[in-house]
Amino acid sequence: MRIVVNEKLLFRIDSDSYFKNNTFIAILILIIIFLTETLLFSTNASPIFTMISRGGTVGLAYFMFIRYLAKYQGLTKRDLITFIVIFSIFISMVLAGRLFNGYSYITQISCLMFALFFSYECSQECFAENYIKIMRIVAIASLIGFVFGNIIASIDFIPTITNTVGAVFKTLFITDIPINTWAQRRNWGPFREPGVFQAYLNIALYFSLFFKNKYRVFDSILFSVTALTTLSGAAFIPIVLIILAYLIAKDDEQIKKSKIVFGIVIILISVLLSNYYNEMIYKVTGGFESNSFAHRYTSAVVSLKSFFGYPFFGAPPEIQDAARSQMLYSLTGQSGGGTTNTYLSFFSYYGAFVGGFIVYMTWRFIRKHTKSGLATVLVFAAIIAMTSNENLTSSLLICVLPFLMPEEERNKYVTNRRRLKQ
Repeated sequence: MRIVVNEKLLFRIDSDSYFKNNTFIAILILIIIFLTETLLFSTNASPIFTMISRGGTVGLAYFMFIRYLAKYQGLTKRDLITFIVIFSIFISMVLAGRLFNGYSYITQISCLMFALFFSYECSQECFAENYIKIMRIVAIASLIGFVFGNIIASIDFIPTITNTVGAVFKTLFITDIPINTWAQRRNWGPFREPGVFQAYLNIALYFSLFFKNKYRVFDSILFSVTALTTLSGAAFIPIVLIILAYLIAKDDEQIKKSKIVFGIVIILISVLLSNYYNEMIYKVTGGFESNSFAHRYTSAVVSLKSFFGYPFFGAPPEIQDAARSQMLYSLTGQSGGGTTNTYLSFFSYYGAFVGGFIVYMTWRFIRKHTKSGLATVLVFAAIIAMTSNENLTSSLLICVLPFLMPEEERNKYVTNRRRLKQ
């Protein structure tokens, strides 16, 4: 009996499998970018979209968990530690009296569960490649929307979205343009706030410089320019820190480095000399006279006090909200004020174990590709800075990044786990 192997058929099957897997990963990364922090799903006045965001995050975590069980057997140390972190958040929810209405806690647990299981599907390199491609399209579309905002806002057939504070936007889905002409001075992209957009862009800048990318010069300038058009006070510092880290890392061609650095330095000098960007610089240097600075200062101080007051499982949200409102009123005469410091919030809401775990995993993620201790410090500081003007604790992106592994490390996990399954 003779068996004939059709090599063309095998190649076609392998290609189909590769295409399907890559498409699946690309769709997941698209969801990671858009589901939790965009205007459409995060701050849409329509409660249906908020429910889609919350329910979608929980559903994704459950789907990835079932997929994980079907593919692998046994638990690693990494899995067990993550499950302990998740259980710690559950304890925080119970102690805060949120057992039956702990939406933020359940969302946080779901984000971390999804992040763990997703990390076995996609490596750092694969994620960076797909993330850059998607954010390149978003950045270009947002710049077009930013430049022609007045025209787009006047077109009747373009759909509108109203956010939770009553602001109205024309939406192109990959970017949104405010109807209010004063708000049009800032580039919102598709996100709920320009300050959120700049964080996603600065992460794209980091990926474009430290991971393989044949459009490195174009992408780094594109992401830097787009981040600066958000007029977010947190945009400027991360760009500088990431560029410095890139200069320190000695694993790239000097010619490409000089092109990138020259281009971005010219952009930054133009920013400093432009009156248009005085508002952005004032947010950082204006002290308590700047409402933006006062909100961020209040958030940081209250988060630290809350953590030291409740170091093990964090302080209930009501206690932190009341403390922020009181402190902000004493400084500016204004009431209210939500948290804006992402990594401090991990500590203040969930305690030392959860906060320490997220910080360590984020550091480890950066260290794998920066090749230098000082460069790692600079990129880590950049991530802290870019996430210190908005609360991104429940951002799928911010939760996924710490869990991502280099291709070689991920392959070892996958191979060993599949061997156990067999």
